Amino acid sequence: MEPGDTDIYINGRRYYQSSSDEEKYITIGSNQTTYPLAIGTDKSVSGRNFRVTWDGTAYINNGEFSGTINAESGSIGGWKIEADCLSSTTGATKLYNTGAINAYSITTYNG
Repeated sequence: MEPGDTDIYINGRRYYQSSSDEEKYITIGSNQTTYPLAIGTDKSVSGRNFRVTWDGTAYINNGEFSGTINAESGSIGGWKIEADCLSSTTGATKLYNTGAINAYSITTYNG
């Protein structure tokens, strides 16, 4: 690695120290109680933009994803993801995976 890259810690031991003014960290190790893998600019492991827990849960800020994404909960674009539909935040509109649409009220626009 070139000077100015990234601080790298494995099991609590620093293997490489950046000489850059902007600190960047990669932490890998079994001595990390919550996040055995963490990457980012925050000195605190829990404050980094990319973290993975022991059970495989990933916390990623500002990600771009391609390919197939499967989800039965959460939200996307302001819509709540449910097991069989996307629903509006109020629940008044539901788009089912069968193609059915349930809507409390419908507004149409000409234009």
